[in-house]
Order: sequence, then C-alpha cells, then structure tokens
Amino acid sequence: KSKRIAPRYCCENFRYLNVRTVKELAFPMSCFCDIGLQKLEPHMNCYGSFGIALPKEGCMQKGFQAVQYLNHEGALASDTKTAIRTAMATLNRESSTKPEEVLTNYLLHQLMYLKPYQGRTRFRVDGRTHDKCFADECEWRYIPDLSATDLPAAVVNQWQIDNYLLSYSAALIKCEKTLVEYEYNDLKYVMVDNADSFSFLLKEVENWRDEEQINTREMNVLLSKVVVWDEIKGDF
Repeated sequence: KSKRIAPRYCCENFRYLNVRTVKELAFPMSCFCDIGLQKLEPHMNCYGSFGIALPKEGCMQKGFQAVQYLNHEGALASDTKTAIRTAMATLNRESSTKPEEVLTNYLLHQLMYLKPYQGRTRFRVDGRTHDKCFADECEWRYIPDLSATDLPAAVVNQWQIDNYLLSYSAALIKCEKTLVEYEYNDLKYVMVDNADSFSFLLKEVENWRDEEQINTREMNVLLSKVVVWDEIKGDF
C-alpha cells in the first residue's frame, strides 16, 4: 500500500569465522534473492510463499549489492579473520590514526555483505533447523546509509542486540531516505501462494481504492502483476 520497503536490523552470526571478539553483529538491511522462477520452490519452502519481484537493473541503481559467500576453510576466510582481529584490537585501543580508521570502516562494510557458503538455519515455514547451502539463494542486500541519522550503522553490543533491534527497526521506518521506494509499474511480480490469498489481496486492494489511497489505474496495474504460485509451479 505504501509502495516502499523498509529495511530492518537483522542479526548475522559470525561464529563460523572463529574470531572471539566478533560473534554476532546486527545491520540494517533488506534482503533479496537473484533466482529464477524455476528455482523458487526450495526458497519458498524456507522463507514462505509470498514475495515481491523487482527488476535487477533498478535495484542496482539504488545501491543493492550481491552478498559474498565465504568458504570458512579457505585462504580468504583466514585473511579476513586476521584483518578483523587487527581492526578490533585497534578499536579497543581507541586509536584515532587515519589508516586504522579506514581499515576498520572497510572491514565493517565488508562484514555487512559476508555470509557463509553453507550452514544451519531455521526455516520460517516449519520452524525447524535444517542444513542449507546459502549460496543457492544468490542473496543481494540493500543496506541504507545512516550517516544523516542517529541510528547505528552496526550493533555490536549483545545486550543492545537482544533488547533494541525492534526499536531500531521501527525508527528506520520513519527515516524516508532509508526506504526502498517503487511504483507498481516497476514491479515484475507479486507472488501469492494460492487462490484464497489472491482473493484476500483483491479485497484489500479494492478497499485501498475505495478509501482513495490508490486510484483505479494503480489498482489494475498492481493486480496485473500478481502470480498465484499453486497455478504456475507445475510449469517449472
């Protein structure tokens, strides 16, 4: 209805790096996957049956960035661990020398786009933990620039992670410049699971029109983008 996607603070587990000072960090982000419809069903089995598809070119212009999947047994992981330990030691000394600040800022930004190649995760659909190859998701992230706000670019304190992430995420919604905005014409698909969900969505959209929150043309454009997964999944 608002034609915008609001980032939220998501906690990422970095225990696979085996760096004592970096176990969990939370970053503001919206996550997307660069996968075709033929690969969608396993993804939906994990994350749910509803989604919005946006054109990749427009997303890249907004600053979306592909995630880097790391083999924690490889040389890149080893170098990353060494650099993180150095950066954290610098933070603990509260050094203000410029090269160290640059190193710390770069590594923090790198961590925002880093993910293990594989691991265990809780599926939203069944609530159980499964082994998963994260690289199959081809994840992209939108991470907003918070330099003009009072919100943290990263939350490193575990107590804050446990108690403040929801409040930080709620505050993000009020920051106009952090939102991903789009028009209904920009959408490729709006995915719903079955005909009942489509009927529910149809009634909601008609209510928006009746309340003059959207006009008839916008309603028709939006509904033309809807795909019912139960009706097309056999084609892939």
